[in-house]
Amino acid sequence: MGTTQGAPLFTAQSAAGVAQPITAAPTALVNPKDPNKGFLLTFGTGRFYDAADTAATGYNSVYGVWDNNAAAATRSDLRAQTLALGSTIVDGVSRPALTLSSNAVDYTTRRGWYIDLLTQGERVVVKPKTDAERLVVTTLTPSTDECVGGISSNLLDFAALTGAALPYPVLDVNGDGKVDGDDNMKVNDKVLVVSGIAQQGNFGSTIFTGGGGSSDHLKVASATTGDVISVVEKGNIARNRLSWRQISQ
Repeated sequence: MGTTQGAPLFTAQSAAGVAQPITAAPTALVNPKDPNKGFLLTFGTGRFYDAADTAATGYNSVYGVWDNNAAAATRSDLRAQTLALGSTIVDGVSRPALTLSSNAVDYTTRRGWYIDLLTQGERVVVKPKTDAERLVVTTLTPSTDECVGGISSNLLDFAALTGAALPYPVLDVNGDGKVDGDDNMKVNDKVLVVSGIAQQGNFGSTIFTGGGGSSDHLKVASATTGDVISVVEKGNIARNRLSWRQISQ
């Protein structure tokens, strides 16, 4: 065993400089600049261990931080991507939908990206999951209203290497069992890809099964109402592998 002391790669802080807890394991991706030098670590912040955590109202974030084996990174080294909350009409009913910016990340000058979550108390407490070029992140927000109870949750699906919106539809927003152009959102005559949807209930750890199309996935979760939530997601359309799983015996 070596005697070299490790040093923190990154300390997560909100835009206001408040420390953000990291309680879920990161997901490592192949380095976007040099596959032989370091990895991109993707993770979210927040905790949900005990009763006191339910009332936590801090702002949390999702990060992709390049470990270049040379120096620590700070928030200012990362490229910001911005979430925006909108809505789309499904069967005559307005449904919340989230869009993301598409800012480029230049890894010759940047060390990764970050996305600030929109809602106070919203957090990430499960490990992100990769699907080729995409990162799938689930968030949860506990209710502090005793008359309401339960948990609301967002499912985010975006480009893993940049944190940006993908250039194609990825979620079955209108619930027709297909992922296509009808799932995009129109804002001020501009067509936007929906990068996230909200549900009453906890999406929890991402589960992929066979879905609405030959290559689509079905995301299944349990709602606080006792109902089953199912969302069709676009299947793997990229050919390059960005992550791996190690199995020990």
